Amino acid sequence: MGVACSNQTIPRKVLLTGPKGSGKTTLLYYWSMNTITETIPTESFNIETIKVDIGGQLLVWDVTDTARRRQFYHGTDAIVYVYAEDQNTTQAKVREDLITLLTDRDLQNLPLLLLTSKTDISGTPMEQSEETLNLSSVLSKRSYACAQITMTDTSTYDQALKKLIDLFYT
Repeated sequence: MGVACSNQTIPRKVLLTGPKGSGKTTLLYYWSMNTITETIPTESFNIETIKVDIGGQLLVWDVTDTARRRQFYHGTDAIVYVYAEDQNTTQAKVREDLITLLTDRDLQNLPLLLLTSKTDISGTPMEQSEETLNLSSVLSKRSYACAQITMTDTSTYDQALKKLIDLFYT
């Protein structure tokens, strides 16, 4: 009988990915524990279940290794891509990684939440980041949202989660 005959809801699977050191794990733990925690670099993956206000759940997979992340694609319902504006990772590398990710057959047309982190350090506005990445060709057939997150203002983490929920339920 399983879940079909129970009162449980099946969590929506979210792939949380992006370059190393961009703040993915900090974001994941904030969403699950509602507090900023000290994190260590992720070697393979982290996973947390996040209960959302509308009664559902998100099963968020924090995956950093671009070479091995494809094994996590199956069953994914949405993508959250985080990159840091202050990193040595160039916009061109971020754009290349995003295009590879978004054109994969298992992830086509899934909702995308694009987050820039550490913008309190770089001061780069989100509009400028979006324009520089120039992703209009791969975003034209999917719903997406963009936001900035900073550790100095945890309300930005809450706003990002709200945008993710809106991508699912609106």
